[in-house]
Amino acid sequence: MRYDFAFAGFGLSGMTLLYEMSRYKNFKDKNVVVIESNDKRSNDRTWSFWSKETYGLEKIIAKRWQKGCLFNASGKKISIHLKEYYYHTIRSLDFYDWIREQLADFKNITFVKDTITATDPNGKVVCLNKHFDTNCIFKSYFRKSEIRPVPNTSFLWQHFKGWFIETPKEIFRDEFTMMDYRQKNEGRNTIFFYVLPFSKTTALVEFTEFSTQFYSQEVYDQKIRHYLKEFWKLKEFTICEQEFNAIPMTNALLKEPIQNRIVHIGTLAGYVKCSSGYSFTRAIAKNKRLAYKVMNGQKVKKTDIYSSQKYLLL
Repeated sequence: MRYDFAFAGFGLSGMTLLYEMSRYKNFKDKNVVVIESNDKRSNDRTWSFWSKETYGLEKIIAKRWQKGCLFNASGKKISIHLKEYYYHTIRSLDFYDWIREQLADFKNITFVKDTITATDPNGKVVCLNKHFDTNCIFKSYFRKSEIRPVPNTSFLWQHFKGWFIETPKEIFRDEFTMMDYRQKNEGRNTIFFYVLPFSKTTALVEFTEFSTQFYSQEVYDQKIRHYLKEFWKLKEFTICEQEFNAIPMTNALLKEPIQNRIVHIGTLAGYVKCSSGYSFTRAIAKNKRLAYKVMNGQKVKKTDIYSSQKYLLL
């Protein structure tokens, strides 16, 4: 069987693009295969974004704030108020479940749990157990080992680990800590913590660093534990969940956006803002435009996918 579309990887970018495509009347006439090795049944990451609107996702927004603060390296607290904006947070599992709910009635979508080993520009997706022939591959998956710095461009990894914790006492206020630079930095890399309180006793506490090398999981844990003890005076708490991820921060073109029948989306296509790592609302906006062109039979161009040079500089 030859599919009209294959989704090679099914994370944020793949999910938002397929959802936007499914909203068109002619989508039911298309045969679609979604290939992903992860069943997406756990809360493996958190997305946050600044916005005046909720993009129709108000039911799954875990928390939003208008008040926040940051601490500089000298320990000075700077309060911030977002006025008409909010800082929203969505837990990935809530988003995965929501997407499954939106796509549940489409019989033309085949979901396959398998490991992708190769994608061919002629439209073939090769997996460990079988292969799939398709007219168009939307490719978002990548392995960190495949991402390499490009000469004469900037490149760092933004790597972070977070703990969702619960405390025996009420210590958190209804304000988020955007960046906390108080913990001493042993090297020259940029490091900070952020804290997203969901209640007076629960919060996501996350360590972030911009550098070229990763730590062992034990080192990340030590840094978070030290931060909680020194700056929050917390010795007793329960770790309910953990997350870890790394984002390539670069102004380089990681992949040519369009390679014959392969269309790169997501991180590979420059959806991530290289100065901050934000991508959630940008993925939604880009994939709305991409879905429009695809479902109306229009030719997809490089400029439809990749960011402008102005965006890469800011």
